[in-house]
Amino acid sequence: MAYQTLDGEDIAATPILPADIEDTVRAIADLHWKHHRKATPVQRTVARMTSAIGRPRVVGLLTLAIFSWVSLNIILPALGHAGLDPPPFACMQDAAGILSLYITSLILITP
Repeated sequence: MAYQTLDGEDIAATPILPADIEDTVRAIADLHWKHHRKATPVQRTVARMTSAIGRPRVVGLLTLAIFSWVSLNIILPALGHAGLDPPPFACMQDAAGILSLYITSLILITP
């Protein structure tokens, strides 16, 4: 199904971008594809991990994990049980430091 403008011109036949820009975009895509083909399995894995970490849902998951950890360690003592990591949450701070080290390393080694 072809769409047309009010003048009757076929929209599918009308280029969205000027030819020189389309050529540049195509050249960049080819460059990315060649780079991806040359990448080792380890490089591809690191790139996938970095891409996954860069998504907004990771921020939501980290926020949920921190909220849950703090809530659990505040509620357990209120119920008469020992908290896993009492305030100031040293274990959570250690885990956050290690996680940030790994994330930084992944970002720095990603080409």
